[in-house]
Amino acid sequence: MSRPRFFLEELPEVLEPGAVLCLGPGDSHHARRVLRLAPGDEVVLCDGRRHDLTGRLLAGTDPDTGAARVRIDAVFPSPAERGPQLVLWQGLPKQAKLEEIITRSVELGVHEIRPVLCRRSVSRPEARSVARREERWRQLAEAAARQAGRGMIPAVRALAPLDRALDDFAAAAAVTSRRLGLLPWEGEEAVALPQPLARHRPGDLERIDILIGPEGGFEPDEVVRARAAGFISVSLGPRILRTETAGPAVLAMILAWQLAADGENRSGETRNLIAEAEILTGEDEP
Repeated sequence: MSRPRFFLEELPEVLEPGAVLCLGPGDSHHARRVLRLAPGDEVVLCDGRRHDLTGRLLAGTDPDTGAARVRIDAVFPSPAERGPQLVLWQGLPKQAKLEEIITRSVELGVHEIRPVLCRRSVSRPEARSVARREERWRQLAEAAARQAGRGMIPAVRALAPLDRALDDFAAAAAVTSRRLGLLPWEGEEAVALPQPLARHRPGDLERIDILIGPEGGFEPDEVVRARAAGFISVSLGPRILRTETAGPAVLAMILAWQLAADGENRSGETRNLIAEAEILTGEDEP
């Protein structure tokens, strides 16, 4: 049985074994009243910065807040958050579709979602309704992160126009060579998605940005501007994917690329261990 996971709401300056941390009000209630955890039970805390903390529930509660307390046993990088940061720039679709995109993308490892208003975006919410929608998007991201065993809650940023998004990407890409921008586009025939990925190993990149169009895709001039900003247009194959399918499909391909690289690394480590064992035992001698 997996250990219960909780996301920390407040972080001390130093996270180390022996520290005592408090759960948030909602998680304290869930731990004690729903999960019925007892003192000494093991839990996993996530600091939102790609670290997992294992610890045990303490007896009693915090005297000031009444929160459940956990004593930390170990701090280590979250196995669910390995590899480059994945950012999905999603052309704004209809509300229900975006909610599905957020949930599936969080499950598949995205670290940040940036809704983008494009020329063909059907949904154009009024300013006063955007705040309510953004809060709903963040709640969905948190629920999906908990369900998927993530080590962080991916951020869902405020809605922005495409031009501003491209300016932000171009400015960041200009100062680092360890960033890859992918633009899935049905008009691309020469470059398939695996090709730019194959030029890198996961450890070579700090971040991968994925730009997905809304229903109906991008206007031709939007593709031109995205390429000029540094995105590489790629094909996802001979089929046309819906906007709610395209982003998760790319994330799944990136996950497969990461897993393949991990497998190669483990195979190399195994071969090295076997070689060392043969040297130590003399089995390599004629």
